[in-house]
Amino acid sequence: MRNDRFKVNLKSFYNQIHPCFNCLDSYSVENSFAAEQQQIYAGNAKLNANYKFDESTEARFTAIYLAPDIIPQGSIDSRFSLDAGVKKSIQQGKGELFLNATDFLNTMIIRKKIIGNNFTYTSNNYYETQVIRLGYSYKF
Repeated sequence: MRNDRFKVNLKSFYNQIHPCFNCLDSYSVENSFAAEQQQIYAGNAKLNANYKFDESTEARFTAIYLAPDIIPQGSIDSRFSLDAGVKKSIQQGKGELFLNATDFLNTMIIRKKIIGNNFTYTSNNYYETQVIRLGYSYKF
């Protein structure tokens, strides 16, 4: 018995950051700055796919895409992640073996571009999203 399921979620939004003129930052040393208005149409997409090979074996895949977006200090580039897992029921359904991985392509990198007075800073942040699990569970 095969049972395939696909689910797609799409979300779009308009993001607008209003300008701040003559803002004063008093932390540590007084510093004044001005920011321009920013706006963007952004969004994200998520695909979930389940595939049942037989009564005891099932696989699941999840793909996530986050579109470029803006933040008050600059922008964030697009991000992508792919997760996958497989599980197999054993011991007349009381036991289960599983193997799954999150962000197994290690692509969920948050790339930011920060723009300030007389400087630009670009960063690539890895939030340790890449995890692989192998396990066994037993239902009493």
